[in-house]
Amino acid sequence: MAAQMALVKPIPISKLGNYIKTRIINTKLFRVKMSASSSKSSSNKATKKGIKESLLTPRFYTTDFDEMETLFNTDINKNLNEAEFEALLQEFNTDYNQTHFVRNKDFKEAADKMQGPMRQIFVEFLERSCSA
Repeated sequence: MAAQMALVKPIPISKLGNYIKTRIINTKLFRVKMSASSSKSSSNKATKKGIKESLLTPRFYTTDFDEMETLFNTDINKNLNEAEFEALLQEFNTDYNQTHFVRNKDFKEAADKMQGPMRQIFVEFLERSCSA
């Protein structure tokens, strides 16, 4: 089932290119241009290092809707185990991560006491954990 559940296709950062996202907010048209690459003339030291591709490198994913239709449509996929599919959806809805992390008073106090480079590393760790 895990092999069949590949609903998204990763796009390596090096192949992302430029995308334009258009949104209408308060009846005004805004256009935001996003790019995964940085120019070599950038003054930001972090961007000069470049991105090393590894298992931990963040990736952008696109949903393959045609593949989803093939996998989860009972007219097309006669082998679909609906009970297993419903159990999977229930697991997503339960979201066990809500109770996985400790968020008590001691944690908050310890986090508030951190200063300097240690705090910066801690915040970066939390941000990466949220986006993983």
